[in-house]
Amino acid sequence: MYTRRVYTFCSLCQSQLVQKKLTIQLNFFIFFNKYSALKKLYSDSKKNLDSISKKFHEVSEKLIQKSRQYQKLQSNYESLRRRSVSASVFEAGDSGKDVPKNFTIPLSSGDGFLQKESSRSSSRSSSPVQRKFVMFPRATPDHAIQNKFTLPLGTPTK
Repeated sequence: MYTRRVYTFCSLCQSQLVQKKLTIQLNFFIFFNKYSALKKLYSDSKKNLDSISKKFHEVSEKLIQKSRQYQKLQSNYESLRRRSVSASVFEAGDSGKDVPKNFTIPLSSGDGFLQKESSRSSSRSSSPVQRKFVMFPRATPDHAIQNKFTLPLGTPTK
């Protein structure tokens, strides 16, 4: 009887030991699966971050190029504007030609500029606001002195 108890006790201990060993292995397997999933998630996130970083650098390079192109176009526009104003003023003299006051050059292509020039030369069409606008020059000190010595001769009023 005593040996039988020892035998059952040993078999009970052995079964508990096997059960603990299996739970440890199961916990390790669960941990390993979670670890693998986290490792995969980390590597995917790192790849995503690298691709976003690469796209960011490409976009920033394009932005820098566009900014340089814009600065170049702006300087070309300013020089063209100065050249066209000075050339038309000096060439026209007092011939009565109107100096164009609207210097709008489209940035897309030269087609719009050529169309504006051809339409401007063929017919003068302006917006209602532009037609209603009248600019009265301010009096300068020269005008004030000149007005002291001139008599305004207007038409008599009744």
